[in-house]
Formats: sequence, C-alpha cells, structure tokens
Amino acid sequence: MLAILGGALGLWLGAFTLKVLAGWDPAQQHAFDAARLNGTVLGFTALVSIVAAVAFGTLPALRATRVDLQNVLRDESRGAAGSLGRSRLLRGSVVVQIALALVLLIGSGLMIRSLERLLESDIGFAPGEVVAAQVSLPESKYNNVPKQTAFYNAVLERLSAMPGVAAASVGWALPFSDQIGDSSPFEIVGRPTKPGEPERHAEYRVVGGDYFRTMGIPLLRGRTFEESDHLQSSSGPVVLIDEYFATQFFPGEDPVGRKIQHGRGPATIIGVVGSVSQRQIGEPRKAVSYYHFRQTWSGWMAFVVRSSTDAAAVGALIRTSVREVDPELPVYDIATMEQRVQRSVGDRRLAVLALGGFAGLSLLLAMLGVYGVIGYTTKRRTQEIGIRMALGASAGEVVRMVVREGMLMAGLGILIGIGAALALTRLMEGILFGVGARDPLTFVVFTSLIAVVALLSTILPARHAAHVEPVLALRSE
Repeated sequence: MLAILGGALGLWLGAFTLKVLAGWDPAQQHAFDAARLNGTVLGFTALVSIVAAVAFGTLPALRATRVDLQNVLRDESRGAAGSLGRSRLLRGSVVVQIALALVLLIGSGLMIRSLERLLESDIGFAPGEVVAAQVSLPESKYNNVPKQTAFYNAVLERLSAMPGVAAASVGWALPFSDQIGDSSPFEIVGRPTKPGEPERHAEYRVVGGDYFRTMGIPLLRGRTFEESDHLQSSSGPVVLIDEYFATQFFPGEDPVGRKIQHGRGPATIIGVVGSVSQRQIGEPRKAVSYYHFRQTWSGWMAFVVRSSTDAAAVGALIRTSVREVDPELPVYDIATMEQRVQRSVGDRRLAVLALGGFAGLSLLLAMLGVYGVIGYTTKRRTQEIGIRMALGASAGEVVRMVVREGMLMAGLGILIGIGAALALTRLMEGILFGVGARDPLTFVVFTSLIAVVALLSTILPARHAAHVEPVLALRSE
C-alpha cells in the first residue's frame, strides 16, 4: 500500500513539475513536448513501485519469521533499540542515503558552476538591446541582386530613422540562430595549396555595412564595408575575415590587402573583425569570412536592430518598415539576441535543473532518514537515558551523546560519498566547462551543507532526550 501510494504521489508531482517548468521558461516549451505522462511512464512507475515494495518489504518479512523470543524479551526488558542486526540495518540505510545525496549534490554543483562559467564566457559580440527578425524574399519577385539590394536599403533607411534606434543592419546566418552558415573550401590568391596539404575551409556570412556596429563585433584591423563596396565597384569584391581566420591562415602577417577566392571571384580582404561563437557558447571558434549583401545573392536575411526601446516595440518597428516597402512580405522569428543565446543553453539549463531537483530530494530523504533513525533509537533508549540522568548525567551530556550518534552516521556517509563522487565525477569531465571534475570549492561547500543538515536533523531528537524525566522513564518501562 505504501508503494502504491508513493507511486501515485510521484506521478502527480511529476505532472505538476512539468507544468511548472514549462511555464517557467516558455522558450524551452519544445523540450517538454516529448515529456508526457503516457503509458510507458505509467508502466515504469508501476514497475518501480512493485520492485520497491518487494525489495524493501521482503527482507523485514523474512527477518520477522526468524524471531528468537528469548533475545527479544531480553532486549525489550533492557530498553535497547531492538536487535543488533536491526540497528545496523537502520544505520546502514542512513549512511547510504547520505552518501548518495552527497554524490548528487556534488554532481549538480559541478553542473551549476559549469553553466555559470559558460554564461560568463566571451561570445564575441554584445547581444544586449539587439532584436533580430527574419524575412525571406521570393525569387519570383526579387530575382537579382540589385532588386534585393534596393529592398534591404529601403527598409534599413526607415529603421535607421526611427527614434531610439542606435544602429540597424542585415545578416544571413546570425549567431545562435537556426540558420547554418555554409562552410566551403577557399583559396588564397598567390598561395596555392601544396600537394598533401589539407584543403582550406572557412564559413562565410552575408551582412550589411553596419552589421558589426549593430552586433557589437569589434573591428581589429583595417575597415568595414562602405557605400562604395558594391557589385559593380571598380575595386572589385571585398571581404572581411574574423580573427580566427587571420590567425589560422595568415599567421604572423597582415592579411589586409590579400585576396581570397571563396566560391566566387577573388575578393580583397579589407579588415579583420573579432571572432564570434556561432551556435553554442564555449564552442571552438571557426574561420569566418563576411561579404556585403550588395555583392552576392541574399534572398534570406534577418534585420538586426540595436535599440534601448522595448524589444516588442522594436519588433513592431521592423514589421512596419518591411510592410511599407513590401506589404506582402511576412516578418517572423522575432527575438532578441539575448533570447537566442539563452535558448542555446536551454538543454543544459534543464539538465542542471533536473539534477539539482534530484539532489535536493535526495538531501531531504537523507535528512528525514537521520531524523527518523535517531528519533526511533532515542525513543527506544528512554529507560537507558533515564538511568543515565538518574546517575548524574546532565542534559548537555545527553544531547552530545545523541548528536554524536547521528554525526557518526553522517561522517561515515560523507566519507563514502566523497570517495564515490571523486570516482563518478570523472565521467563528467567531457560535459563540464571552465571547472574541474574535482573542483575543491564544490566539494567543500556541499560536504559542509550535508554535514550541517545532518546536525540539524539530530538536534530535535537530542532535545527531546534531554528533557526525559528519570522517574517517568523508569516507570514507562
């Protein structure tokens, strides 16, 4: 009956938790679509409940069939805490609970610290106050670069004139978006690939002239795009490369003025900009080249606007500006760049939240275990405690005796938990960022936490024991 009730309560808590989490972070709603209380979940819960009932009910039942009445009567007459085997079993279960709780706490602590370091890492641009919105130009209507250029220029003129807009531009395959930029081979003019060398690869992006100022990407060398950089320019196509591109393919030299051929005619490098995380925070940087939308086909672009105005208002401004130029074009996927960055770590955040929840529940169970065992054994030792106090033991000595018993269990559980955590957290090294699997701060903090919780769990039974009246205790037996 206890197992069935526990399974039913677990199902209810699971359903409630899913609703709370989905409401807490609507951007991660898709992550909960597959998490439903279906037949598989119900069957698994029923199986776990049955296994728990059999596993934890059979052993006490078997022990009850082998009772030595003489020993039982002797133990009861002495007011002991039951048989030695039962006492060891109770204490052993609490030690295991504490050890498991500590392992989960340390694991969740490492994940939390890793997520914090991840969010604090440099992503190469300033996402604050930047709103992005996607548009797709139908090829039937915008079938050449001049038509596309005219549309983007007209919308950008309107956006730039809006009050509160600090900068506006366009970009294809924005960082942390669902668009994936093309990675393709390229050549460095005048430096052909030698036989046996791997082919040079780099990603490329299509952006507007004010893209880097809008996104907060620093210019490190040279210049950015200007009005004179267009398809029919006498100087020919131009390109910007990022810092990683320059370091990888032009080590120890200035790449400005060199030419590369990246799936199109040769383009002159006019500047070097900072490297940017493209899909995930903390990912290894890749070589990226940037071309102006006036020099290439760009039928699928996103408007980016930097403004201190409310994000919803900026989204409305983008819609209005596009509608004024082409009323038939829809504007979609409107979101701030901060939201896109946060969305990229949504799975990790949910994993940290789930692991932290399990660790918290485990800590609660360990606390209840310590409290229950100490309270039970203290109650069974009422006569012994009464005799001790009748012979002169003070209330403080009784408290220390009870607390010592609880802390011995906690100490053993902590030692086992630390050993298990040192072994198991090594498996987490591949998913941690900026923190070691044996981070001393995490181990110290959560070991101290569980020690304090264990101490608090013994105080109430100890206080009850200290208020035992010796005469009443002896009479109760």
